[in-house]
Amino acid sequence: MSVDETVIYDIGRNSQIDHNLAFYSYTSVMEGILDTKTTSILLEEFITEISVIVNDENINYDRLTVLVGEIEPLADKLDSRAMSFYLLGVNALLDMDDK
Repeated sequence: MSVDETVIYDIGRNSQIDHNLAFYSYTSVMEGILDTKTTSILLEEFITEISVIVNDENINYDRLTVLVGEIEPLADKLDSRAMSFYLLGVNALLDMDDK
């Protein structure tokens, strides 16, 4: 399939996007043309929760382990912001092992 045969339809706006897509990356299409984030809502929730946990005085290591475990298979595809918080979680778990 070539880009010439590609059509984007925005269901939320009930409109077809007819730009020449050869000039856009997937991320550019999502952010620039469709005006949407490139990360999922669930990933955003996980990242926010990791941030809260690692900044808490009493870190919930059990929950942090679950969150980091859920994100780990996607780690190589995270954007820089999500990767930063994911690594904060990983580092907090490593610090736990030192205690």
